[in-house]
Amino acid sequence: MSLSIEPNEVGTPDQPDYTVALHAKDGRKIEVGRIFLAGAPKDRPWLWSLEFYQRKGRAAPYDGNAADFESAKAAWTRCWESASIPIDSPPASLAKTRRIMLARAINLCTLVLLVVAALQFGVDRVLDIIGTYFTNMTSWLTGARS
Repeated sequence: MSLSIEPNEVGTPDQPDYTVALHAKDGRKIEVGRIFLAGAPKDRPWLWSLEFYQRKGRAAPYDGNAADFESAKAAWTRCWESASIPIDSPPASLAKTRRIMLARAINLCTLVLLVVAALQFGVDRVLDIIGTYFTNMTSWLTGARS
């Protein structure tokens, strides 16, 4: 496994921003940190940070400010190399957790829209619309489209 520091899409010529990436043996590129020019404080404008899931087993601090890019890179590297356990990547269940949270947010938004629609059009009309929607979705999912 190797590390690289690459400019990311957030950076600009006036405010450089770099992603620290781990290149795993299986070909995955895992973002493990970030170094960027924050601008403040004036005497230490470079900010470095270790990605949240990489903090376990490493010595604090996990982020900080530095006077220049090389100092920030050195501080990040010190933290990274302090690991007493194997490198940790985000848990496989994280993507699933995010999908579940997104689905819950969508469900909540849908519920709010249904309540607003019921107040505007009446409960019976909204129930008719929902029934039609589910009938059409069931037909579409089972392949019984007309």
